[in-house]
Amino acid sequence: MRTDTAVQALYFRHGLPQPSSPLATPEPFLVWGGATSVGLYAIQLAKLSGYQVIATASEKNFELVKSYGASAVYSCASCEPTPPG
Repeated sequence: MRTDTAVQALYFRHGLPQPSSPLATPEPFLVWGGATSVGLYAIQLAKLSGYQVIATASEKNFELVKSYGASAVYSCASCEPTPPG
């Protein structure tokens, strides 16, 4: 279920390039909640698709999230989401 959720979100809903034809030049990609089960799959899939993955997580999970492929990890406690518009 976690893999399906990440695949559907990244490739079908957002139209990211598939790992078989990744980006030629890495672009930043944010995974909010990188230490969640879906977040860890999203990190791996986005990395395989050629993105430079940036994630949020609790500080105790920084190394875990980096080990799954995030280039940078920021504390979710210090981030305030900004509503669109």
